[in-house]
Amino acid sequence: MMENVETIITKLTEMSADKTIEVKQGDNLVKKTCRELGITQKKLAGIMGVSAQTVSNWGRDFYNGKLEKTTQLALEGLIYKQRLSRIQINISTLI
Repeated sequence: MMENVETIITKLTEMSADKTIEVKQGDNLVKKTCRELGITQKKLAGIMGVSAQTVSNWGRDFYNGKLEKTTQLALEGLIYKQRLSRIQINISTLI
């Protein structure tokens, strides 16, 4: 039992090492969000309750430094939610 706990802690530590949302040069937060969630921008628009054009505009606004903070936080929240879901799935496989 103790080995399982130590294994879980080790795995969680490894998985949480990437705490930040790093956006590669030439990329944007919209693309990063879609990549992390494995979805298209059209699907992201549906999740966020906006048009596909709005999501496209967010990508452009990100490049121009004009992306609203609330939109940025919402996109980052989706990424963190996805990462948390992966951690929960991995924990259940370790137990």
